[in-house]
Amino acid sequence: MDLSYSYIYDIAVVILLLIGIMSGYRKGALRMVLSIAFTLISVGAATFLSSDRNCEMLYDRYIKDNVVKICTDAVNDSIWKAKEEIAEQTKSVVDSIPDAVGEPEGKIHDITSD
Repeated sequence: MDLSYSYIYDIAVVILLLIGIMSGYRKGALRMVLSIAFTLISVGAATFLSSDRNCEMLYDRYIKDNVVKICTDAVNDSIWKAKEEIAEQTKSVVDSIPDAVGEPEGKIHDITSD
């Protein structure tokens, strides 16, 4: 007797699953299948493109020149700013030296000869 009831429950579960599958199919099974297919394709493409050989090729072809240009510009800007700052500080130090340090004719007096 228990065996017949288990078949009835199994058949009921299978019928409910089939009804759910049919309902899902009518409501958007194609959309779900396409979504899964495109997800698998995109994961495959990402895996292929992320291999060492492809990454190096993509970097050399599309990215390297931009990186080199950006880094070169940044270094050149830093050098230019440093030169300007050194020139300004040197000028301010030279301007702060009093004129009375030297002799009137622009010569410096040698104190060791006194």
